Amino acid sequence: MARYALCSSRRIPAKTVAAGRRARAHKSIDLDYLAFLQYATAMMDADWLRQVCLSLTGTSEHIQWEIDLVFKVGGKMFAVAPLEPAPVVLSFKCSNDDFAELIERPGVIPAPYLARAQWIALESESALVRPELERLLRQAHALVVAKLPKKLQATLVASKTRQSKPRRKKLRPRKSRGR
Repeated sequence: MARYALCSSRRIPAKTVAAGRRARAHKSIDLDYLAFLQYATAMMDADWLRQVCLSLTGTSEHIQWEIDLVFKVGGKMFAVAPLEPAPVVLSFKCSNDDFAELIERPGVIPAPYLARAQWIALESESALVRPELERLLRQAHALVVAKLPKKLQATLVASKTRQSKPRRKKLRPRKSRGR
């Protein structure tokens, strides 16, 4: 009696199914290796990312989860980039409208674990052009700042105005020396 394996539409002899599995297993090794090579070369330019994110008011950077560079404002994350090769090169928060538009593009996916909070992830650095990416990072910062408590927002605004106005030295009158 011949053994059959279940298939979605018809019954296929077990020998055929086993041969197909062996062929797919051999092919998947090659595909896994190619995927690894793709991830090994796909990393975000950390210097450019740091320059853009740290130029925003109240931003701090942290190493979190051992390999991720996390940018925060007021203790809340707005961008995450792995420092080692990974399937995703950058994740950041975006608005509802941008989220719907961006996930339609190739190379842009809903961020793993954070998609419900309207985060997107870039599979390669070339998924978005740098000026657009910079605009989206600034918008991510603004979205997180808008959700912060009003008191913390006020301190961020105050620190921004202090940074933008150059301090002048107060001139003290010279003491007269008795001659």
